[in-house]
Amino acid sequence: MTVALDTSSSIGEFCYQTYLEKLLAGDRHHCADLVQERLRQGVTLKAVYLDLIQRAMYEVGTLWERNAVSIAAEHLASATTELLLAQIYPQLFAQPHKNLRAIIACVPREYHQIGARMVADFFELHGWHGFSLGANTPTAALISMIRERDPDVVGLSMSLLFNRPHLESMLAEINREFPTLELFLGGRAFSGDGAGKQAREELMQRYPQLVYFASLNELESYLTSG
Repeated sequence: MTVALDTSSSIGEFCYQTYLEKLLAGDRHHCADLVQERLRQGVTLKAVYLDLIQRAMYEVGTLWERNAVSIAAEHLASATTELLLAQIYPQLFAQPHKNLRAIIACVPREYHQIGARMVADFFELHGWHGFSLGANTPTAALISMIRERDPDVVGLSMSLLFNRPHLESMLAEINREFPTLELFLGGRAFSGDGAGKQAREELMQRYPQLVYFASLNELESYLTSG
């Protein structure tokens, strides 16, 4: 089945709030039923990703930062979300594909992998082959995968700014071996107008081939511009 892409949200507020409640409660079956029912109703994969799954995980992260939910609840929500993403894959991979490849990796010591996984999925949704290497990717393993898969782009994800030294080391190694390879940067560590903005601007000045995307919508604009 080919799923249409659009820019409208088809997720109602009641559906979202119900999903968030069940996600925080660890009710995987109810969450899965909500997702599958939306897809059966013709809701786009993009809407499910952005307006349900991503929105909920952002809210879970905010609640955890405010100590409104426990770290255990945050981990359970993350595990449930990864299960739901896996259930969507048959429809995601049914899209027509081009001969374009993207490798997405979390930097060493970075264990928040859902965002990177969703980025790889978004490449798939737009006809690319998206390979997610998951959390805490060793630099040597990433370099080896680049040699093996010969990607058109490599995306690096970082959620915590104190992992910047690991990112810089990884960027230096990639640049040394593949100086013309296009690089994408994303993650909550670089959001806002404070230290995250300063960090990304310094890195982009040092590596001209590095492009920063603040959201999946920005990434989609890039993917559909060519």
